[in-house]
Amino acid sequence: MNTQTWSKLMKKMIQLFFILFAVLVLSSCSSIIDKMRAKQWEEFNRMMEKRNTILQSRLPEGMTFEDVPLSSVLDEISKVSGLVIKPWEGEGDRKVTIDVGGMTVDEALKAVVLYIDGEGAVLIEQKYFLHHSWGQYWLWGYPPP
Repeated sequence: MNTQTWSKLMKKMIQLFFILFAVLVLSSCSSIIDKMRAKQWEEFNRMMEKRNTILQSRLPEGMTFEDVPLSSVLDEISKVSGLVIKPWEGEGDRKVTIDVGGMTVDEALKAVVLYIDGEGAVLIEQKYFLHHSWGQYWLWGYPPP
């Protein structure tokens, strides 16, 4: 075998080695990414279960508000429930008169949204795997179908 043929053969072997190496690296990365996604979904499902449990918990009797800003009502519901709830920008000064005592958190938020006729005026903090964001509270449940 002459030197030129040997050199071509070595180049082909090196190319094959790098292709195999790239395939192995990509398959390893793929399995790592799949594991990270599975962990993120588990965390998301735990967060949603916790949120649903909180939304079904009852507020104490006597939570009555008369002609107070929406932001105050949401602050009180936040304190009692443990959720971080706030009004949409510019909506917090709207006056609310409502009795949410004994309601579930979900029922109370629906009542508030219906009272102000402001679908999307109430935001709940979303705590995901690596970040926090805000999502609108929807009358038919969160997240929307």
